[in-house]
Amino acid sequence: MQTKDFTVFQVLLSEIHQKAFNEPISKLSYSKAQMLSWLISNDTNQIISYKSLIKYVDAVIAHCPQNINPNLTTLLILVEYHTGQKQEKLPALVLWTTYQKLLLTNTAVVILNTKN
Repeated sequence: MQTKDFTVFQVLLSEIHQKAFNEPISKLSYSKAQMLSWLISNDTNQIISYKSLIKYVDAVIAHCPQNINPNLTTLLILVEYHTGQKQEKLPALVLWTTYQKLLLTNTAVVILNTKN
């Protein structure tokens, strides 16, 4: 995964973990991974394997973008779960790029506001 995408992916997974378990991101146990997979499936009607979720979280915690390469469909399922909004009218690449820009813009605003 490219570094630019991975930065956004790290934030996305951290926020998803916070939403699902009300705690900062940490290594997913088998049961937590299955629970997260179920929560995502329940909210989006789409499945992400608990094994993939474990691999993604491990890569995020280890800061190893080269260990993962989720496809656009997976990224959009995660965005849909995180935002709670179904996004099916635009092409996947447009949706991911839009989410990426929004997140990077919001992060820049937060950084600028903390410096003042």
